Amino acid sequence: MRNLLSGLLLLVIFCSCSKSDDSNVSPPQFDYENLSAIFYVEGNSAPPVVDWHGDIGQFGLQGSNQGVDINPQTGVISWDKTLPLGVSEIQVIAFNNGGISSKMISIENMFEGNFSGSSTLELTTRDLDLNFSQNGSGLLISYGLVTREVPGTWNMEENQVSGEYPNPDEMLTYWIEGELIDSKVGPKIEGKFSVGNQFAGSVGTFAVTLKAQ
Repeated sequence: MRNLLSGLLLLVIFCSCSKSDDSNVSPPQFDYENLSAIFYVEGNSAPPVVDWHGDIGQFGLQGSNQGVDINPQTGVISWDKTLPLGVSEIQVIAFNNGGISSKMISIENMFEGNFSGSSTLELTTRDLDLNFSQNGSGLLISYGLVTREVPGTWNMEENQVSGEYPNPDEMLTYWIEGELIDSKVGPKIEGKFSVGNQFAGSVGTFAVTLKAQ
């Protein structure tokens, strides 16, 4: 809602500046630390370092910013679970009777997390737990009665997720190819699940949902 009021805020600023008797007031200067979010977790920044030059004003956001808001008094930026994956560029403004300052701020939101669900392979349904780390490494934490963690790697292009988990003890490799979707219970990956070796393999389906953090 605050984003939609940017025009009104600027009008108020203009009026207040035109009525100000103190022509020596300078526009504010401010800065934020680098911002990073945890996937599908609400969060917020620390208050910015700001110099109002003796005339305290307010903060605001320019444009439309999905999942992002700002406290006009403290300048604390907050985001909710709808913050898009990747890097969101937002324009923060600070203003007082001396004028307006603006700065582009980046919020990095990388895919990660523990997902739990099941896979169906050859008419048999088994529990399936997967971990995805930001650096592209991953774990097949459990698959049916197999509870030994199997390290692997994963990749994401847009909302398509693929992963490979070679298990030398069983001389098998597990593969996933799925789509990340937003379900009623949270982020969910569903698609194709495969198990095989150099001689033969089986293909089924899987669906896993992000565990609450």
